Amino acid sequence: MFESSWTSFCVVFITGAPGAGKSYCCVYDLFQRLKEHEGPVVTNLPLKVEEFSGAVSKATGRELESVKDQLILIPQTVLANWKEGNSSPAELRESPWLVGLETVKGAVFILDECHLFYPASDPSRKTLWESWLGEVRHEEWAGVYFVSQDQSKVGPAIKIHSELRYELTKADKLRDPWFGIELGLWWEVIASFTGDYWLSVQVVQFRRQMGKMREDGVRLSRLMPFYFDLYESLSATGGGTSSKQAATMLLEHQKRPVFWFEERNGRKWMPTWLWFLRRTWVRVTSRLVLVAVVGWLCFGGGVAYLLDSWMDGSKSMMAANAEEQSVEKVIRLDGEKGTRSFSTVGKESKLSEASAVEFAELLKGLPEAERKTVLDQMSVLRDQVETERARIRAEREAEEEAREKRRRSIRVVAIDGKRVWLSDGSDIREGETIVGGEFDGAKIEKVDTWRRRVTFDDGVMLGMGAPSGLLDSAKPADGGSGSKPAGSSPAIGRTSVSGPLPASSGP
Repeated sequence: MFESSWTSFCVVFITGAPGAGKSYCCVYDLFQRLKEHEGPVVTNLPLKVEEFSGAVSKATGRELESVKDQLILIPQTVLANWKEGNSSPAELRESPWLVGLETVKGAVFILDECHLFYPASDPSRKTLWESWLGEVRHEEWAGVYFVSQDQSKVGPAIKIHSELRYELTKADKLRDPWFGIELGLWWEVIASFTGDYWLSVQVVQFRRQMGKMREDGVRLSRLMPFYFDLYESLSATGGGTSSKQAATMLLEHQKRPVFWFEERNGRKWMPTWLWFLRRTWVRVTSRLVLVAVVGWLCFGGGVAYLLDSWMDGSKSMMAANAEEQSVEKVIRLDGEKGTRSFSTVGKESKLSEASAVEFAELLKGLPEAERKTVLDQMSVLRDQVETERARIRAEREAEEEAREKRRRSIRVVAIDGKRVWLSDGSDIREGETIVGGEFDGAKIEKVDTWRRRVTFDDGVMLGMGAPSGLLDSAKPADGGSGSKPAGSSPAIGRTSVSGPLPASSGP
């Protein structure tokens, strides 16, 4: 768990709230370390020496007594002396026999609840601890570890000389990144089906860089019941929850049924999954809806649907605006002067149904002679309007037919790069608009030299009239052999061509 401190000597500071798993993590790390490295361990951790030594011996195959000799618990008399401020771990340098050592070389030192021995509230101990920590590396310890509930409780010398700091947090109160739900609630649901509750601790590692502690990694470590049996977590120097205590504290999945309601001890219990949804339904529902929307947009064609809807709406709006702004030309008969004149009448100015009824009622009130005159004038007006509409319609159809005929008659006779020669002798570059002549107003949108094709701005695409070569482009439109009378040459652009065209340098 603290493997980063194994490779070379360093001072390590471990913090965490009561019950966060500090002692557990130290015991776990010590067990893993002794599996790979031999060497004495000097500590006040509440280890069960027999159980711990037996577990290490079984895992490594080493002699039980040999492992026991490596576990050195600091005597209570020595701890009391340090606690009163009369001395510090510095005395082990000169008197290793106090803890049963011949030398501290290669040993690991772990001091649990270090704020009891070097509190921040007692500045008189600063000099003693600073002096020791400043020279501790020369004593050839394998590593020095300090454990406390909070760094604010500990004297400044430990914080200043620590190269690594580990901050432990109970992971069941952390929230997952997707739903923002406490991890402990998820573990309850999973455990209701599997029977295995993932009690874990979050370990955040900080490393001293440029005189400041900077975050160097985060990991989530599961707490295994096996390691709880290797130490006494409710001892005077420890804290937290032991395996025995945890056994008396039933979790929700242990109290509730798995699938449906059940009555237990005179009380009706809802299943764990329903208990979970009652507490988190807002977060679960909102995230699931968000996931569904994003999935529909990305994989269900939602983006295309929204774009199509937006385009259809835009087209309908444009059509409605155009229809409102459209006008039609009608002929109005000036009865007084007996002349014809044109007026532009918008759609909104037409007679409504109510106006037509009112006009009919007005006609009924006129004398027969006047009513006949008005009706005759209206009949003449209607005939003239229909005649004018038919003329306009015929002009539009003729113009459309001429335009289509002209487009069909366009023939590209040569392409040189982005320059095009047309069958009427004109030449034009890509992006230019023809001015005058038969093709006035036509714009070359794109010249595709590879496909020998020209695209106009109205979407018409024309291919060359000849399969290859500029000279071959002079072949007749009817697909003839392309032979021509002697002494003649095709007119391409503004010049006559009797051989290959030179490379163009401009229009």
